[in-house]
Amino acid sequence: MSDVSAPTNATPIIDAWINPNVPTAARVWHEQEHPSDVAARVFDATERIGTGVSIEETIEQMAAAGVDRGVLSSMKEYSPYPDVLRFHELVAGVVAEHPDRFIAAGGVDPVRDGVMGAVRMARRLIEELDFRAIKLMPSIVGRPPNDATYYPLYSLCCELDVPVTINVGFPGPRTPAEPQRPLHIDEVCRTFPELKVVMTHLGWPWHLEVIALLLKYEQLFLMTSAWAPKHYPSELVRHIATRGRGRVMFATDYPLLSFERCASEARALPLEDEAMAAFLHGTATEVFAW
Repeated sequence: MSDVSAPTNATPIIDAWINPNVPTAARVWHEQEHPSDVAARVFDATERIGTGVSIEETIEQMAAAGVDRGVLSSMKEYSPYPDVLRFHELVAGVVAEHPDRFIAAGGVDPVRDGVMGAVRMARRLIEELDFRAIKLMPSIVGRPPNDATYYPLYSLCCELDVPVTINVGFPGPRTPAEPQRPLHIDEVCRTFPELKVVMTHLGWPWHLEVIALLLKYEQLFLMTSAWAPKHYPSELVRHIATRGRGRVMFATDYPLLSFERCASEARALPLEDEAMAAFLHGTATEVFAW
């Protein structure tokens, strides 16, 4: 690794969604579409997805952009193994090697794995592998987050005081969009008031629902994964600067978006120092108990 220093006089950054895109994990997201197809169609990131990026190179790019720490996203969609537990263990190993850089969040699917299979997997990730969040992708699961299929997972996360992240908004892959409408989370927050929920990917084109939900529930948060900061909806930027301070956290969805671009554009947002610090690192520190 080359000797790369972070930008000076810059607010430290935690990236709440980093995909561990090691070369062996550049694989099919689902039956019809390869990740490079999504990367080309949505993010102009074909090279980064198609060839993979080593952990060492990822850390180097983080340092160059001033990204101090990050949450590695471990999901079946990125796993080269039929048994996704092997990939979770691989990610846990990366975290163990770089505890100053990473924590991990793990995806489960209560339809594919069965309700109790998903609960057992989530418990193992949290208690044995020290994962700090459980990830849900409703467009992949095929059911909205207020479906009873998820409820045992929510109960477990309440019991263990671990947040759950839920994708909201139109998915990049050609999977159903309706299960990811943010309004479905209203029922989740009412039913599980102790549960920390982090909405991901902004929720566009329903981002006004996202803001309304953030105003309604104190245990509800948002990360900006998969969106370049210069394209954040203006309503969301105003929310981050005002009543949403401490409720929205920076994320890239690297390697779909680069650390350099997102960090540079985020620092250019019209936010006062306190709001900027909360957005770039304070909220993630609190939510993920880091």
